[in-house]
Amino acid sequence: MNRRQAATRILALGGITFLSPALLQACREAEENPTQGLVLRPEQIRALEEFADALLPDTPDSPGAKAAGCGPDMAEIIKNCLTPKEGKGYAALLESFGKSAKARFSRPFTALTHAEKVNILTPFDQAREEVYVKLKELAVFVYFTSETGMTQALRYIEVPARLDGCMPLEKGDKSWAWSFP
Repeated sequence: MNRRQAATRILALGGITFLSPALLQACREAEENPTQGLVLRPEQIRALEEFADALLPDTPDSPGAKAAGCGPDMAEIIKNCLTPKEGKGYAALLESFGKSAKARFSRPFTALTHAEKVNILTPFDQAREEVYVKLKELAVFVYFTSETGMTQALRYIEVPARLDGCMPLEKGDKSWAWSFP
C-alpha cells in the first residue's frame, strides 16, 4: 500500500465516523461479538431498493437510489452490522409495506408506481416508529455515500486543493461531498 492509498483510507474512515457514528459503532460491536446477521431474501432486497427509490427518486439533476444500487448495499449493512433482532425488525417493516400495498392496490410494493409507494409510506412516516426512521436514515446514508450520490447528486472534487470552510452556496447549487475511495 502506498501513502496515497493509506491517506485515502484514513480520510474515508474519518468521514464515515463523521457521517454516521451509530452505524460505525454497530459495525464495531458486530466485529467484537460476531453473530450471524439476518440475510435478506431477494424480494426483500428489491423492496429495500424500491423503498430507497421512493425516498430518493430520479430527478433531472441526478439519478435516484435505485440507479445507485442502494438495495443490495443496505442489505449488506443489515446483514453485517446489525444484530439478527434488528434485522428482523427491518424485515417485518418490509413485510408491512407489502401487506399495505396488497390491501390498498392489490399489487406487491415493488410493483407500485412512485405515487402509490409514497401513499403507502406516508402513514409510516407520520407514525415515526424507530425502525422506520432508522431504515430511512440507512437509505439516505447509503445513497449519499455511493459513487452515484457523491458524484452526481452532490458537488464532488476528488482531491480538494485546500480547505475553505466558507464557500459560497448559491441558490440551486448542490452541497459538497466527501471523497471516499
